[in-house]
Amino acid sequence: MNASDRLLLLLTALALLGGCVAALRLRARERALIGAVVEQSLLSPARRYAPVALIALLTLAAWLGLDGERSPADAAALFAPAVLSGVFLALRPGVHDRVAGTEGVRRGWYVRKLVELEEWRLTGEHLRFRLRGRWEAVPFAAERHEDLAERLRKTIPERESEFAA
Repeated sequence: MNASDRLLLLLTALALLGGCVAALRLRARERALIGAVVEQSLLSPARRYAPVALIALLTLAAWLGLDGERSPADAAALFAPAVLSGVFLALRPGVHDRVAGTEGVRRGWYVRKLVELEEWRLTGEHLRFRLRGRWEAVPFAAERHEDLAERLRKTIPERESEFAA
């Protein structure tokens, strides 16, 4: 393996490591901001971890296919990005994940406290809110709407949407 190949693999591994750190920071922020999880809609474990299993199988196949002439440094350079990509896929939030907590919400990579919502409304089985100018939704059972609406009206009444359900 030449120096430019090693450099490319190193840069890939560093980018994936940065993604893993970002995912861990998001998870910590989520725990700190949303409180106890009330409702959530996440990818199924099969869909979430299938890419991780595929990467593990491909990495194992590549490992078994290595000839004995590669140096340990070359093997490490080849497998670090594969391992880190599996870790990243396991840690990252799904872009369509929706989590409602007692104190906040998460939609994909975005986490907000309830008091930070730009605008909100409760309709059907969802808490709908404006996030960066776009309406999003997280599951929120209709029987819990009254309590949440009361809390939101006490803290951010001016942000209740005038939209009629």
